[in-house]
Amino acid sequence: MNAHALSALFQQKFGITLSAQELQELTTTTDTNGRSPFRARQLTDLRLLPRADDPRPTFFVTSEVPREWDTTAQHDYPKLMWSPKGQEITIQAGKDAKEQQLAYERQGYGHTPPADASPLDAVEREMAQLSDEDRKLVLEMQKKARMARLEEKLAGLTDEELALVAGARAKKGKIA
Repeated sequence: MNAHALSALFQQKFGITLSAQELQELTTTTDTNGRSPFRARQLTDLRLLPRADDPRPTFFVTSEVPREWDTTAQHDYPKLMWSPKGQEITIQAGKDAKEQQLAYERQGYGHTPPADASPLDAVEREMAQLSDEDRKLVLEMQKKARMARLEEKLAGLTDEELALVAGARAKKGKIA
């Protein structure tokens, strides 16, 4: 195939125009640093079908099962279980897996993660995963955030309303 026909092919198929130097490089490429070189047929047939002397591996899609495959064998996968508090455990597949599963079920473990009965359950679970320092830091940040919200609310009150709120709080403190 000559350079003009090759240029027309690339323009028609891909909408690109190659310079004469690029066409020359494309047609003379024989070494691509370990990759398969271009073959003459690839310049005209872009399907890249393999030939008998093609060094690339070829994979053919088939629905037939190889003879040595045992398609009747079934293998158990490891099972996940959760405690009522949300702790996840894995029961490895094995001879005593069923016995382990039954023992955990007697202890209250289930096959689905527990739904949080209240938002407090989720907070307790996440706080339990933190270190003591991190827990203290989280609680301190919450106190600061509450103080900031309270200050914002108190800033909008008049002096009488502020005295009323402070007086009501003082009376509650004395009664309790």
